[in-house]
Amino acid sequence: LRLATASADGCNIHVFQMQPRGRRGVTPSCPRHLYRLVRGVTRAVVQDLCFSGDSRWLAVTTAAGTSHLFPITPDGSLASHA
Repeated sequence: LRLATASADGCNIHVFQMQPRGRRGVTPSCPRHLYRLVRGVTRAVVQDLCFSGDSRWLAVTTAAGTSHLFPITPDGSLASHA
């Protein structure tokens, strides 16, 4: 399970790998930070963050009408564009 968040200024997008709870369901594991993605330097309101069905892409859409597409991998390593 992945979680994407946007900074208040809309410039930075963070992607986390969410870990399931411990065996007894009492102790949750800490989320693992996979990526800090930079959308740009101009402030923008991020309206939508959406992972592709295979979780290899993250789409970010802003109120200004711009869309950004980032390649990602399950382990947080550098993704190829191929």
